[in-house]
Amino acid sequence: MDEITYILGAGASYYSMPLVESFVARFKNFQDFLSFAVDSQKGRMLVKDCEEFIADVENHLSFDTFFKKLFHQGKTDQIIKFKKVVLLYFIYEHLVQLKTNGDPHPLQGMGKSKNLDPRYDALIAGLLEPKKEQSRFFVKLNFITWNYDLNLFNSLKNFFFPDGHLTQFIRSTTKNDNYFEISDQCSIIHLNGILFHTKLDDIKA
Repeated sequence: MDEITYILGAGASYYSMPLVESFVARFKNFQDFLSFAVDSQKGRMLVKDCEEFIADVENHLSFDTFFKKLFHQGKTDQIIKFKKVVLLYFIYEHLVQLKTNGDPHPLQGMGKSKNLDPRYDALIAGLLEPKKEQSRFFVKLNFITWNYDLNLFNSLKNFFFPDGHLTQFIRSTTKNDNYFEISDQCSIIHLNGILFHTKLDDIKA
C-alpha cells in the first residue's frame, strides 16, 4: 500500500468538539459565558447575533444546512456575520477552562472532556516511522475533513513543527482556501473551511 486517505467527520473530534445533537446545548453555554463576559456595545451586538444565529440553527438539521441555505439564497451578509459567530464559538471550545476552582465545567456534562482530542496525536504517532528525531510517515497520507476545528492541525504541528506557533504552521502549509500541504507525504483538504485566529496559538493538549 503506497497511499492512504482518511475521511474525518465530527466524531473524530468528539472529546473536544460538539456533534450535531449537542451543538445547540453547547452553543447556549457559550451564550451564557458571553452574557457575563461582555460589557460594551459591540459585545452586546455579538450576544444579539448569537441569539439570532442559534434560533435559526434550531430550525435546521445542522448549522451547515443553515449556511448552505443562506448560500443558495444569496444572503452573503448573513453568512459573513454568522461565520464570525461560529469562529468565536469554536475558539471558545478550544480554549475554555474545563475546571474552575476545582469544579467541572458544565460542558463536561455535554460530552466534552478535553480542549484537544487526544486521539489525533495517537493517530499521527502510529503512522510515523520509528526513527529518532525524524517525522516520516510509512506511506503517503491524505486527510479529507468535514471539521472546522484545529485538532488535526495541532497534532501534525506537534510532530512536524513542535517549537513553532500553530499560526505559522497553518500559514506555511496553506496552498489555497481549503488545501494544505504538510510535507511531500501529507496533505489536508478542509471541505468546510477552517477556523483561524492567532489566539489559538495558546491551545494546550
